[in-house]
Order: sequence, then structure tokens, then C-alpha cells
Amino acid sequence: MDKKTNASETSPASVVPSPKQLAESAPAHKHLSATTTILLVDSDSDMRAVFRDALQSPGYWILEAGDLGVAVDRLNEGHPDLLIIRPYISGMPGRIAANYLRSKQHGLPVLIVGGFVEDERLESHSAIEEFFTFPPAFSRSALLARVKDVLAQVQGHRARRTA
Repeated sequence: MDKKTNASETSPASVVPSPKQLAESAPAHKHLSATTTILLVDSDSDMRAVFRDALQSPGYWILEAGDLGVAVDRLNEGHPDLLIIRPYISGMPGRIAANYLRSKQHGLPVLIVGGFVEDERLESHSAIEEFFTFPPAFSRSALLARVKDVLAQVQGHRARRTA
């Protein structure tokens, strides 16, 4: 686990750059707005790192949490556009945790991700521990396409409600 992961879980909001600061420093070739914020909730620090790396590469701003308490803190730090959560976090069903977080931020879109991203870090752990996975791991591009699709659906739904 790198120091960046630790800092993102325990640092006060004042230490973490704002989405606006991130957008201003993002390379011009990024096709997504860095102000699109995703709250990523996963108990496993390795999985969080893999998802964070995959989601940051196109320019999403990521708020990370390893448990429900930290996730509530992250909601207080920002207003995420999407919650990505695993089916279970810290022994709690992800659906229950997601519903609780939605009670704190009404209308928060949720994407429950049950599989694994293809990543050497996770493949090495599985090989060492002789684990098999089903369904098979999916690519980063498949994850990003699904996130983009969910955000587009939410944006379209919100546009229809205000029209």
C-alpha cells in the first residue's frame, strides 16, 4: 500500500486538493471533467488502489473510504456524483451501506461492483493464495465505460426531471 492511499483515507479535507484545483492542474488531453467526483468504498486497500488508479486516469476526482464511517466523513467533505461500492464492506452488505449513504445525500447514484479489475497486483495475490475468481476479471476500459454510462443515465434523468 502506498502513502497516497493512506493519506487519502486519513487526511483532513484541507490537505486534499479540491476538484477545482485538480481540474486546473489536469492535462489538457483528459476528456472528462476532473470535477466529476466519485466516492469509492471498499474495505480492501489493494482493491481500492486498483479502482482509484483506474478511475483517476481519465480524470475523475476520487474520495476513498475503507468503511462506512469514513464514507460518511467523505460525504461531508464533498458532494460526490456517484458512489461505487463493493457488495460487502467490513462485513456489511454493500446495499445496506449504500442505502445509509443515500440517506445522507439524497439521490446519490450507486454502482455496486462485484467483480475485479484486471490488474497485476490482484492477479499476484490470487496466484499466491491459489484463488480462482468468477466472473473473470474485467478490463479498466470496461469499468470506465460502465461508470461513464451510469453518469450519463443519471445526468439524463436529472435533465428530464428539471425540464
